[in-house]
Amino acid sequence: MKIKTYFSGDRKVIKETKLCYIYISLLILLIMEKRPVIFFDLETTGNMSNHVRIIEIAAKKVDIDTLEIVDSLYYKLNNDGIPIEKEAFEKHQISEDDVKDLPTFTDVAKEVYDFFKDCDLGGYYCTLFDNVVLFQSFLRAGIHWDFKNLKVYDIFTLYKKYNSGKLSDVYQKYTGKELVDAHQADTDIMATLDIYRSQRKLGEEFDDEELEVYKDHLDMAGNFRVRLNENTGAKEIYLNFGKHKGKTIDQVDKTYFQWMVNNSEGFPVDTRYFAKKVLVKLG
Repeated sequence: MKIKTYFSGDRKVIKETKLCYIYISLLILLIMEKRPVIFFDLETTGNMSNHVRIIEIAAKKVDIDTLEIVDSLYYKLNNDGIPIEKEAFEKHQISEDDVKDLPTFTDVAKEVYDFFKDCDLGGYYCTLFDNVVLFQSFLRAGIHWDFKNLKVYDIFTLYKKYNSGKLSDVYQKYTGKELVDAHQADTDIMATLDIYRSQRKLGEEFDDEELEVYKDHLDMAGNFRVRLNENTGAKEIYLNFGKHKGKTIDQVDKTYFQWMVNNSEGFPVDTRYFAKKVLVKLG
């Protein structure tokens, strides 16, 4: 790097100036890496992440250093023609009559996306459910949400590292209080944040690799993944589920991917999209 200086003969000044620029650059990169985290919770029409609709979303934008809330978003939403299953109603007590005159998720998707954009994610058991449901909901609204580089602060994952249990039990363990109004989105996500604050005080924290849950995923559910070939070091795509788990795509008969494409009940939209791409690639 060439640095203009009026002390061209003073090598020490030039060297120190270069080091100063490098230090400032590294500091800027470090600051840029620390994105806000959206801790959020969903209440839905059922438990199958591929087909449910969001009927309540509560999201808190959090400074990850202090865990202080800097912004909030909340919606109760119409079930968009998907019946609210009995088991789901028994948990969150939201009926179809309660939401019949409300907007659907698609109606507010742009505002929700703008709130989540350029942020990492947090929640309780969000990796396998809430994140997937939100991703599918954005797709239905015509919005592609790039999840590949998201860090995920799943408090259930952190808790499993040291213990095991459901949200109400974990909340009582870490705060000494009983969780009232469980399965209401805003209550649940505030409880999740309280747990994380308590975990931090105890020195319980995520490792970097625990946050990068999507780094080898091609679809959000992780049915298609990428790894390095042990012999060649080249990237290869493999299946991470079912009877062909661990096999590369060229080791699996094309009819299997055709079955995936046609199986809308068993696979989310983005999984079937990649199955289509594999069919084209295999010819």
